[in-house]
Amino acid sequence: MAVIIDGFECRAVAQTPDRSREFCLGAYRADTAGEAVAWLRGQAARFARGLDPRPDEGWAPRGALLALPGGLPGPAQLMRSWERDGQAHADIVRYLWAGFHFSLLT
Repeated sequence: MAVIIDGFECRAVAQTPDRSREFCLGAYRADTAGEAVAWLRGQAARFARGLDPRPDEGWAPRGALLALPGGLPGPAQLMRSWERDGQAHADIVRYLWAGFHFSLLT
């Protein structure tokens, strides 16, 4: 049976750590999978800038930010990395056209 797709609902949300509440940070309806991924890339860039506007500079007061244990990347770094990953974007476009959902969780 063929999958019939009539557009893509895109949402950017933030959840409380216990997942009891969700806040919509942006929403968009895309006609194509490529358009959906482009919107998501823009949101990832926007959130990364909001969380860490100048990643190469010490912009926050000393002690205000703490590194994650084990050298793990923070959410802003993960979003910047995903935003630049062209192969991941191509894969996601294929998944969306196949009828699968995509979530980027940080």
